Amino acid sequence: MGLILKTFLKLLLILFLKMKVLTKNQYGIQGTCADLCFRA
Repeated sequence: MGLILKTFLKLLLILFLKMKVLTKNQYGIQGTCADLCFRA
C-alpha cells in the first residue's frame, strides 16, 4: 500500500467516525439505524 492511499483511508475512517458521532448526537439511535439502512 502506498503512503497516499494509507493517508486517504485514515482520513476516510476519521470522517466516517465523525459522521457517526454527529448522527448519534442529532437523531439518536433511530437516526443511526436509518443512516446504516440507507447506506446498505
